[in-house]
Amino acid sequence: MKLYQMPISHYCEKVRWMLDLKKIKHSTKNLLPGLHIAVIHKLMRKQSSGFPSTSVPVLKDQGKIIQGSDHILDHLDLLYPQPSFMPVDSELKQEVLKWEEFADQKLGPHVRRCCYYYLLRDPSAVIPMFTYKGPWYGRLLMKFMFPQLQAAMRKGMQIDQEGFNKSKAVLDEAVQTLASHLSTRQYLVDERLTRADIAVASLLAPLIRPQGYDVPWPQTLPEELTQLELEYQPVLQWVDKMYKNHRKP
Repeated sequence: MKLYQMPISHYCEKVRWMLDLKKIKHSTKNLLPGLHIAVIHKLMRKQSSGFPSTSVPVLKDQGKIIQGSDHILDHLDLLYPQPSFMPVDSELKQEVLKWEEFADQKLGPHVRRCCYYYLLRDPSAVIPMFTYKGPWYGRLLMKFMFPQLQAAMRKGMQIDQEGFNKSKAVLDEAVQTLASHLSTRQYLVDERLTRADIAVASLLAPLIRPQGYDVPWPQTLPEELTQLELEYQPVLQWVDKMYKNHRKP
């Protein structure tokens, strides 16, 4: 089993977390942003008749190639069912799936955009994260290609003032929904850790940078991101608790 990923990606973190919880032996191929496109395209072109997506994570296992964190988790549940983090009860299972969809739509892309809106201004902060545990030449190469990569990311992910404002509004509403739901419970569904908690916690994690999310986070953050972290308490405290209790470094 081999996981193609970027350490900084919170969608990849979701898969790493599940692999660790299930104690599944695997190797990891850490890709450089931008240069990952050719690698993933080569992997996925046999899976699609059109131009395949080049997003990570991608898992190669037993002759199969699976792309996307939710599809990978489904694959792991099917082939490696124990321990299980999906309820047997059909109604509870549907709740988990709804929270996963909520995380993918209301958290993942918006956390990414809000973080990069500030972090991309400082190459010294993001280059170590982009190149972490990657090829030996990664940091040197990234210094040269960063201006082009930054421009491509800003354009492709709409990382601008308008995009930030839209994502901030979505996150405000999503965090309020989570705060209300978690006010009387420890876990999102049932009374134990499920895929719902893993999805929500991992996709919010870049806002609080918990131990267990193995990335060299900047020691000094932009003041705006620090303020965002304070604004989203206590939901981010719940994220930190999930990591402390269920995601060992």
